[in-house]
Amino acid sequence: ERERFKFVPQKYYKVWVEVAGLKANLTKLGDKKLKPTEITKEIADDVLKNVKEVELFDIDIKEVKKNPPLPFITSTLQQDASSKLGFSVAKTMKIAQELYEGVDTPEGHIAFITYMRTDSTRISDEAKEAAENFITSHFGEQYLGEEGKRKTKEKSKTKVQDAHECIRPVNVTLTPEKAQKLLDKDHAKLYELVWKRFLASQMSSAVYKQYSYDFKSGDYIFEASIRERIFDGFEAVYSTDNEVSEEHKELKVGESYKVEPKTAEAETTPPDRYSEAALVKVLESEGIGRPSTYATIIQTLLDRKYIVKNRRTLVPTVLGFVVNDYLEKRFPDIVDKGFTAEMEKQLDEIENGAKSWKEVIKNFLKEFSKDLQNAQKEFFTIDYETNKLCETCNEPYHLRVGKYGLYLNCPKCKVNKSIKTDEFGVLLDGKMSFIEEAQEGTEETTEDNENQAKAKKFYKKTTKTTNQQSKSKNRKS
Repeated sequence: ERERFKFVPQKYYKVWVEVAGLKANLTKLGDKKLKPTEITKEIADDVLKNVKEVELFDIDIKEVKKNPPLPFITSTLQQDASSKLGFSVAKTMKIAQELYEGVDTPEGHIAFITYMRTDSTRISDEAKEAAENFITSHFGEQYLGEEGKRKTKEKSKTKVQDAHECIRPVNVTLTPEKAQKLLDKDHAKLYELVWKRFLASQMSSAVYKQYSYDFKSGDYIFEASIRERIFDGFEAVYSTDNEVSEEHKELKVGESYKVEPKTAEAETTPPDRYSEAALVKVLESEGIGRPSTYATIIQTLLDRKYIVKNRRTLVPTVLGFVVNDYLEKRFPDIVDKGFTAEMEKQLDEIENGAKSWKEVIKNFLKEFSKDLQNAQKEFFTIDYETNKLCETCNEPYHLRVGKYGLYLNCPKCKVNKSIKTDEFGVLLDGKMSFIEEAQEGTEETTEDNENQAKAKKFYKKTTKTTNQQSKSKNRKS
């Protein structure tokens, strides 16, 4: 949020020409590679004025493989469910828990997926064999993945506990189409995501033919590329859009083509705020938390109003910045991400018998006790100048803390004003800048309530059906 607050947008221009259905962007000026921000209005105007045709001087055609994804672990499931289904981390884990524990269906109590809190991509031999049989019978042998593909990646990954398998369907023959008849809408969606990801992970690579074209006009170089899929492989179940065009294949090196250059003004944008999925990805890469705690970490921050969800992104609040500032000043070692990752590592070593838990706790308390004593001795006051002006004297309000929490105070005319602690703001260099931005909650809460009501009806109905079937069997007996 601090980076976003300090960000100053920079204007630049996009310049391109269209040839045989391809969009070729201006990328070089002579031998110099142009960064987007280096394309000025002068360059854009010159291209518009002087470039009437371009010469194709190079074509590069090559085959490229796109490898299948690894099966889901907790973090990647949370990220995919967020980006593809719009689920929050908490919602994903709740549904996954129910799919793991099993659901009462007209066909009985069925568990749909394996344990969902894992950071291992390991697959049991039985599951591999079942996937192999399914792929061979439904797609053909050419769709089978290479044995042992990307094993080195799995081995090189650190901090993997490997106590559980990857997240996969319990029964690969229970396809999403069959599952839809047994599950409610959201459960079926998440199961389909898991099923497709697992099956794709055991399939062969997709193969593309990549065409790259280089055009020139004077010192201006324009580049275009397009990929054409020649074998779908794993994308037969885990599909992505395929670019299909034949017109570009008629292009020939040395030929010139009439063009009408186009330009568009643009400006750089600040760093994106974290979505829940993006934050989980960072937590995983930094070694903070475990698959079992990612959802809890985020939910705790939301519950305490240190962050709020706005348009599916996470935004720190005034309260969040104040608490963070206090912790950074009083417990700098504890809130350091390096400390958290190191502590996770030491806990793993305790579990493996490589370290004594008493020694780890003793070393931790030795430093923590000093910070705690200092925090108890020194009175911590909150007095930040803000960007809000007093309505009476037009002087900046100060943010202070009192018996009932945070409030605004004017040092000059002693006026006090209450604030909402979940307002947006940025604490930078000792000054709290409130951000005037509309808070828009996601539709998720309403959707969740509706889905939970539907799920209750659904499970109540299926349980009732199952009970009636059991009673009918008993009467027959």
